[in-house]
Amino acid sequence: MKIPSRMLFEKKAPIMPPHFRLIKRHEQPTTNWSGGTTTQLAIYPEHASYLERTFVWRLSTAKVEIEESTFTLLPGFDRIIMPLEGQIQLTHEQQHQCSLKPFEQESFYGGWTTHCKGKCRDFNLMMKKDGCQGSLQHIHLKQEESTTISMKQECTTLNYN
Repeated sequence: MKIPSRMLFEKKAPIMPPHFRLIKRHEQPTTNWSGGTTTQLAIYPEHASYLERTFVWRLSTAKVEIEESTFTLLPGFDRIIMPLEGQIQLTHEQQHQCSLKPFEQESFYGGWTTHCKGKCRDFNLMMKKDGCQGSLQHIHLKQEESTTISMKQECTTLNYN
């Protein structure tokens, strides 16, 4: 099932070049994490490393494939998670809990220990603290339907189908 979504990134610094390279599905790296798999859709700067934490922002999709898991710690990064399919309950240790249905979002600090109950497929936006700000916005389009989105001058829109 294809779910059209648009993600809007507002950046403070550094200013991103006005071009992106299209990353074809077979070129998108998929790796394992403790709860399933994650596929990197975009990273900035282009040659940054997720493992070395040298990125300013990273967009990925993940499959949470086990009933209970713990998210990877990402101190120094803010995160936004948005389930596309399935429902999850997040518990941020010593912070708060929340339940998310498809297209609902949770913003949280990547340095928090976060436990997840439930299985889903989701979007993850990870942003370096004090490096940029961002948001996710879901827009459901029917086949052959299109829309126009107005953006601030210093924003970048990435599409995922």
